[in-house]
Amino acid sequence: MLYSALRHVDFNPLFDKSLGSISASNFNSWHEGAVIDLLSFQPRLTVGWGAKIIINVYLKTRCYIGAQGRHHLREAIHPPIDAGLWLGLRRRFGDRVDILVRSNCVERIKDIVDYGCYERIIDGCKAAAKELGCYLIEVEQLWAGTEFVENPRGSIQVSSARLRMSTSPRQNRSS
Repeated sequence: MLYSALRHVDFNPLFDKSLGSISASNFNSWHEGAVIDLLSFQPRLTVGWGAKIIINVYLKTRCYIGAQGRHHLREAIHPPIDAGLWLGLRRRFGDRVDILVRSNCVERIKDIVDYGCYERIIDGCKAAAKELGCYLIEVEQLWAGTEFVENPRGSIQVSSARLRMSTSPRQNRSS
């Protein structure tokens, strides 16, 4: 599903350098259209999942990490939204209702069902980025999904996502 969905998104307006630099406003218009087009191809997706997995993770990898795309694109791309980011935003800006009322207006990705809700979340993330003095994508530095805790039984627990992966003690021993 992922790769077939990516083939239905026209990324050329973001990577054709002959078009000159791209503004955040132009990027946001492209993003909304791309998410709507993606949902018409994959109607099982919500706006939240379509934006996160298909578009934002791809763009983070290609634009931010890979340094590809039109001038200023890196400054415009959105962070992937999920529970780990929402937790990080709550921790860092717990006393900033003006940010959290927007960035954390829902609690689950599947609850981002329309683009207006998504824009509200991104607006809160933009306010957080301004406070942090970073690009919008760099708000992801607050992502709490990297908090791995090993418990005494040898399993690894991701506290923020409540995900557990069991490991056998035999796999951890040296031969």
